[in-house]
Amino acid sequence: MIRINLLAEKSKGKKGKRGGPPAPMITTGMPAGGVNIFLMAGICLALAGAYLWVQYNHYQDEAKKIAADTKHEQEESKKLEEVAVKYDQAKKEADQYERQVKVIDGLRGAQTGPVKLLSKLSDVVNSTDAVWLNNMAENGDNVSMDGVALSTIAIANLITNLSNSGYFTSVELRDATEDPGSRFHQFNFAITCTKVQAKKT
Repeated sequence: MIRINLLAEKSKGKKGKRGGPPAPMITTGMPAGGVNIFLMAGICLALAGAYLWVQYNHYQDEAKKIAADTKHEQEESKKLEEVAVKYDQAKKEADQYERQVKVIDGLRGAQTGPVKLLSKLSDVVNSTDAVWLNNMAENGDNVSMDGVALSTIAIANLITNLSNSGYFTSVELRDATEDPGSRFHQFNFAITCTKVQAKKT
């Protein structure tokens, strides 16, 4: 703000000095030696802008780091899932092979039936989950077997698979009782069936 002082030389004018009335004094609203407020405001704005820029870059770097870490963890999780799938598949194949070997060995040790009958019965049992045979007996065309299953559904699946095998017919369930001495829900079963006669050519 600009001020015009018209009374600055009033006392001197009364002494009658020549040169006319004293000239008005023009001054600014800022005291001598003071700091320009606009300069200070500019400096503050510049400092604030620099601080915000540094913070922005910092958060950008943090966001990139988090994104990279997340991507790395997702890749590692995907690798672990693939390993788990391969492990489960290998374990399943090993379990199936072990079951088939145990069925064949058990049936061969229990009786001396034809190899074709043992092989076919082993294939049927191997294709049925949660079922194990303990004994099998053959009397002409009649076949009887007993074993253990983890559920009545597994027994029903075994009967269905025997009927659909094309090698056995007249499949009947003689007995199915839960084993009270087992820690799991196991069922002892007994099944009879008849071998399908091969067609003569």
